[in-house]
Amino acid sequence: MSQAGRISDLTVTTVTVPLEAPLRHSNGAHWGRFVRTIVEVFTDTGLVGLGEMGGGGESAELAFQGLRSYFRTCIGVTSRPGN
Repeated sequence: MSQAGRISDLTVTTVTVPLEAPLRHSNGAHWGRFVRTIVEVFTDTGLVGLGEMGGGGESAELAFQGLRSYFRTCIGVTSRPGN
């Protein structure tokens, strides 16, 4: 079994998916568009993990910038291989 390694970097990308009809859910409905943030987590061994969170935009990206800063200062992460 290979080692998972340590987190070396993360990136976030906010995406907006156009909707042709309302998307209904427990909190109401999305009208016209569906916004999500895609999260990529990189390890020093080359593994990449993908995740997704609801919402997005500048506030989500700022939150992940803070998390990236935490990884770099507290855990000693530098950058992913090849970057």
